[in-house]
Amino acid sequence: MGKANCELVNSPTTKDVVSELNLRSNELSKNVIVKTAGTLSTFINDDEKYVITSLAISGPLNGDDIQFIRDITFTSSSGNPTESTGALHTIDLSNAQIVAGGGAYNAYRPDETVNTQDNIVTAGMFGYSNLRTIVLPSNITEIGESAFETMLSLESIAIPVSVTKIGEKAFNTCKKLKSITISENVIEIGSHAFLDCMALT
Repeated sequence: MGKANCELVNSPTTKDVVSELNLRSNELSKNVIVKTAGTLSTFINDDEKYVITSLAISGPLNGDDIQFIRDITFTSSSGNPTESTGALHTIDLSNAQIVAGGGAYNAYRPDETVNTQDNIVTAGMFGYSNLRTIVLPSNITEIGESAFETMLSLESIAIPVSVTKIGEKAFNTCKKLKSITISENVIEIGSHAFLDCMALT
C-alpha cells in the first residue's frame, strides 16, 4: 500500500502544535510538536485517539498531557486492555520535556493521583499501560516509584545518561522486558525495581 501524508502546519503565533500524520498499511503514526504544556489532547481528535499506533512528541508535557496519554494506553490491573485502551504501542518522547503543572494524573487507580515534576518520570506515569516501546526524554534525571510497573507488553528500554536514580518497583512485573540499558551515572536503584521481570537475563 502506498503512503499517505497529511501535514497540518499552524502559525506558531496562534497555535500550540504542529502535527504530521503518516498512514501506512494498518499503522497510523503521528508526530506532534507541543508549544504549550497541557495542549496535547487538543490536537489529537477523537477519530485519531484510539487508532494511532505510534506517537512522537516534542515539547513540554505536564500532568494534563500525561493523563491524556494514560487514557489511551491504560490497561486493567491484570494487564488486559479495557474498553478505552487504544492501539498506541510506541511512543517517542526523546525530544519532549516533562514539566510540573497541569492537573494530577491517575497513576494506579482513580483515587491515586500524582503531580508531574520537572524532568522526572514520576510515580506510576506509565504503569499498567499497553505500550511496547518507550523512548524517554533525554533530559530526565529520575525514574520514580512504579513508573513502569506491570507494563506487560514492554520489551526494551534505554535509560538516558542523565538519570541518577531509579525508584523502587520502577519496572516491577514487566514480564516481557528483555533488554534495559542503564548508564554508570545511575547511583541509586530502589528495592524490587526489577522484580518479576522474568525475561531479563
